Amino acid sequence: MDDLLPLAQEIQIFCAIVTKAARRDLEQRLAGEQVGIGSLPFGVLRVLEHESLTLTEISRRMQLAAASLVPAVDALEREGLLTRERDPHDRRRTPLSLTAAGHATLARIPALAPEDSLVRSLA
Repeated sequence: MDDLLPLAQEIQIFCAIVTKAARRDLEQRLAGEQVGIGSLPFGVLRVLEHESLTLTEISRRMQLAAASLVPAVDALEREGLLTRERDPHDRRRTPLSLTAAGHATLARIPALAPEDSLVRSLA
């Protein structure tokens, strides 16, 4: 088992490099499209693309603390890209949903683009 630690460390380093490059590419695309949001709010939009979820559910999917998502969710709501709804069966539950503007923003910005580092590296 101990002989796997160096390999695990190399994989961890590689994943960190790929994540950093992917975030940089996404930030450049977001800036180029002038949508006024960063990669974290964009990730929230992507998670909500196909279904309504609560803040807790989003935080689990993104593996982030719910408290760290609150400013991003608040900003997306102010921009009109998502709405907070009421669950008719549970007053404590507040699902978040994309608005038409949120869907339009996602349509303008692909999750990956041909000029991204990862795509170019694979080519």
